Amino acid sequence: MVSGVFYFSADPDTDKIHFDNEIVGSRDVSISIPPTRYNLYNSRTWWLPVQTGDLVLFPSHLCHFVKPVEGDKQRISLAFNVFPRGNLGGDVALTQLVV
Repeated sequence: MVSGVFYFSADPDTDKIHFDNEIVGSRDVSISIPPTRYNLYNSRTWWLPVQTGDLVLFPSHLCHFVKPVEGDKQRISLAFNVFPRGNLGGDVALTQLVV
């Protein structure tokens, strides 16, 4: 449900993670208003700069990637996924899921 990356070591000048919200068939884009200035909230793709100590959390369905490190500097990160455990939803509404 939630994915994340913790950066133990990252170069703020070059390291960044790319997010792409262009999931085929998930959004109707037949009518769209082009923004005058792009930001995190109105862009379908976005490069997010990172630095040492950053923790980035995002929905697991969101496509993401990083480019290979160039040069002598090293990037050390830990990527992870978090899944719920227990009862989700409710028995009365017939939406219960036991994980």
